[in-house]
Amino acid sequence: MEIILQRILKQIEIIYDDSMYSQTNDLYRIKDLIHSVDYNQILSKRWLITELLNIFNPIRNKHNLGEIPKFIIGGGWYGLMAYLLREKFENSLIINVDMDPVCLDIGSKIYHDQDIGFEQNDVVDYGIDCDIFVSTSVEHFDKDDFKFLLKSKPKHTICALQSNDWEKIDSHINCHKTLDDFINYLSLKEVLYKGEIKINNEYSRFTVIGW
Repeated sequence: MEIILQRILKQIEIIYDDSMYSQTNDLYRIKDLIHSVDYNQILSKRWLITELLNIFNPIRNKHNLGEIPKFIIGGGWYGLMAYLLREKFENSLIINVDMDPVCLDIGSKIYHDQDIGFEQNDVVDYGIDCDIFVSTSVEHFDKDDFKFLLKSKPKHTICALQSNDWEKIDSHINCHKTLDDFINYLSLKEVLYKGEIKINNEYSRFTVIGW
C-alpha cells in the first residue's frame, strides 16, 4: 500500500502543477483523490473483501466458477477496490468500470502494474456479465437503474454490495435507513452475508453478499 500512496501523492502534485498553467483545471480533484483512499474507504472495502473470502470457495463450488473468476466493479472510482481485490484474488480478471474518464486516467497511472482493466462506462449500460459483481457505492446510483441492473444480471453472478444511511450528502441518492431495508431493495435470491458497521458515529455502512 505504501507504494500506491506514493503514486497518489505524485498524481496530486501533477494536478496542482497543472493548475498553475490551466484555468480549467479542477483542484477539487485533489480532495476527491485523497478521500478515495482515506481510512474509512480502506476499512469498508477490506471488510467486504474479508467476508467475500470467507464464502468464496463454497460459492465457487456451488456455482461452478472457473479457475479465473471475473470481477466487475461498478462505480469503481480511481481503482482502490480493484487494487484491494487483486491483493487477495491474484488469479482473477478484474475490471474497474466508472463513468468519469479522469478517474480512470489517474487510476490507470496509480495501479498500472496491477493487471486491472479500466473501462469508461455507466455500469448499467456496460452490464455485469461476470462471476462476481462488486459495488461499494450503491448509494450513488439511481434507485431504478441499479434495480434494473440487478434484475438483468446472469443467474450465476454473485453480488457483493455496499450502501449506507448517510442521506446528508447530495450525491447519495440511493441510501437505506436500515440493513434490512437495503436487503429488501436488492431483492437477491439468496443472501450469503449481511452486516453493518458504524462509521465515525455519523452513519452506518451496510454490506450484502448474495446472488
